[in-house]
Amino acid sequence: MSDPTSLALEALLEAVLFAFPQPVTVEQLANALQYPKEDIEAALARLDAHLQARGLRLQRHRDAWQLTSAPEAAPYIERLAGAEVTLRLSQAALETLAMLKDIADLGEELGPEAPLAGEA
Repeated sequence: MSDPTSLALEALLEAVLFAFPQPVTVEQLANALQYPKEDIEAALARLDAHLQARGLRLQRHRDAWQLTSAPEAAPYIERLAGAEVTLRLSQAALETLAMLKDIADLGEELGPEAPLAGEA
């Protein structure tokens, strides 16, 4: 097992933030990593600068930090997330969704004044 202190502070921060889906405060990071808050803040600034050319970003909200995907990657992430949903649906479910979309499209074409089924 490797010694965690052999990692640079920026690498430790990256690993800890990666492991937590919710934002983590500087104080929490300082307590967990046993570094002064000033060192944590300086290392977060260096990590943030380093990540600008990568697919991850540090997002700050008040005193809390979170590791997120780069906004430029959003269309690709959404496409993959949509593909995963599609892969989980049966053929019958996909056909039902297609019919519902067709019905919605038809409703848009007819407009709000179109009579409902059964009305004359």
